Amino acid sequence: MVWSNEEISLLAREFVPVAMECYYLYPHDEAGQRARAKDPVFQTVSRFAKQAPREAWENTPNASRQGIYLMGPKGEFLGGRPGFVEAPTILDQMQRAFERWKSLKGVSGYANQLVPQRGLQPPAGVSGNLILKGAVRDIARWKGDKRGERLEEIRLPNPQSDMRRWAWNGVWVGFSQPEGFVTETSGLVPDALVRKLAKTTLIDAVHNQTSPWDDTQVKSARLEVKRVSALGDRVTLAYRGEIDLRSSLARYQPKLYGEAVWNRSRKRFESFDLVAIGPREGGSPLIRLADDQGPSPMGVALKLYP
Repeated sequence: MVWSNEEISLLAREFVPVAMECYYLYPHDEAGQRARAKDPVFQTVSRFAKQAPREAWENTPNASRQGIYLMGPKGEFLGGRPGFVEAPTILDQMQRAFERWKSLKGVSGYANQLVPQRGLQPPAGVSGNLILKGAVRDIARWKGDKRGERLEEIRLPNPQSDMRRWAWNGVWVGFSQPEGFVTETSGLVPDALVRKLAKTTLIDAVHNQTSPWDDTQVKSARLEVKRVSALGDRVTLAYRGEIDLRSSLARYQPKLYGEAVWNRSRKRFESFDLVAIGPREGGSPLIRLADDQGPSPMGVALKLYP
């Protein structure tokens, strides 16, 4: 929600935003640092770390370096703040960093260049002729519960560290053979495609990091496809299905509903919308849900990435 702030959004145009797993950038343990010692990314962040005041880099020794950091092209320190940070603090850091940058570029001879404009890109490892981007959302647990309303202001004892109030996360999946989702009459989507969809996107990622399900945890997966209509090369398809995902720690049992338009001559989808909704239970070691094991409703909405 920080980046929806109007002032921050405007000032962000002067920076190149990068989002990265903090352990990949700079492992908090010495063994991890030694393993990445020759990596150019780690070397750049290391130069930043050596220049940054302690309060701008870490809260405690060997702690995770999650936070917001602002640096020059060669790792020069411009600003930073570890931990979960609210919008006013981030704006102040960015303003200070921009002033430092204007001085730095004069001394170092850096020339201004336009920030490259790129649309939303799939993450590494996600490719294929059919790519779906998904959003994972919580739904209110009981009457008056506002946690599923992402824009609702919620006052909590420690809001900076309570991930539940955002109630949203994203997932991706790619398929090399989209024809498996197509029929001229009716039938079942191939098991391998449905299981891949289930394992990689139907995960309880609302509150934190969650690993994909493995094959043994997909207890059942069925997705029916039916042709609804056809007009020229365009075929409209409807989907219905149900999935049962279970591990020793968690469970998700959604029903699936969807619709897509397939272009016969171009052999590609022009639209693809699929929704999974059902009860989730439990969690994973990285999800902060010790006090909310469920069962409670959760939805995953998948849409065609153009």
